[in-house]
Amino acid sequence: MAKKVRVLETIHRCLIESGENGISLKDLAKFIYGRNNKKYELRIIKNVGLLRIRKGLKINYDKKTRRYLLLSPKNTEL
Repeated sequence: MAKKVRVLETIHRCLIESGENGISLKDLAKFIYGRNNKKYELRIIKNVGLLRIRKGLKINYDKKTRRYLLLSPKNTEL
């Protein structure tokens, strides 16, 4: 459970630091797991969903640029 919390905090931190440009799914998978393939991208998608539920973050996926954007600037605390 502690590792899952660490992964969620890392994703949250990456979303905060990416700012208005957002961060791509491939970049998140490469940064967190060190590899980039379909399996790790699916894990990232699942963890972003958990962040939406647990912390109530407003995270949007822009299909045109294929990037995740953190919409709520007030939720910048970890």
